[in-house]
Amino acid sequence: MIELLGSRLKKDGTWSTPRLQVLEIHDREKGKEAGEPIAHLLLERVETAQIDESDGSVFEASIELRFQRILPKFDTRRQSTYELGSFVGCYSKLYDRVSLTSNAVYGDGAVFMDLSGLRGHRIGSYLFNEVVAWAKQWPDAEVKTITLNAGDATATNKVRRNRLYEQFKIAFDYNDAKKLK
Repeated sequence: MIELLGSRLKKDGTWSTPRLQVLEIHDREKGKEAGEPIAHLLLERVETAQIDESDGSVFEASIELRFQRILPKFDTRRQSTYELGSFVGCYSKLYDRVSLTSNAVYGDGAVFMDLSGLRGHRIGSYLFNEVVAWAKQWPDAEVKTITLNAGDATATNKVRRNRLYEQFKIAFDYNDAKKLK
């Protein structure tokens, strides 16, 4: 279970998402009632947009959700490179396309998240959902194809990786019946 600490900000009569957020992660099976959270993540939301001066519409835009585990003050563990990362997406009016996994609509992208001890707690689903919700600003844009590469996942997390995408109704042409690509 993920809880967003703090509230959404009211700005000019509309709701907006704060640039910095703290996500409180509770044990998925025990829930919030079980007591203390099992982790906290600092989340920074960075959105950019280039405006087409001819008509005032968005020409290009991007979103990056940067995350980092917050360790207790006196924790002696070092922050590993896997304890931070980002989810990205982009839009291009020129190509009339959005990417849910890349910061360029013409390049390949990927989603990686490997927070020690937090696998299966729906953090990736939460972050990917934020990118998908952002991309819905352009409902008629083509969604760039996502390619799964066998080397992008380990034997133990391929099923979880596939489930992440499938819960968003993204269909893949798998090479085998076990969906292990």
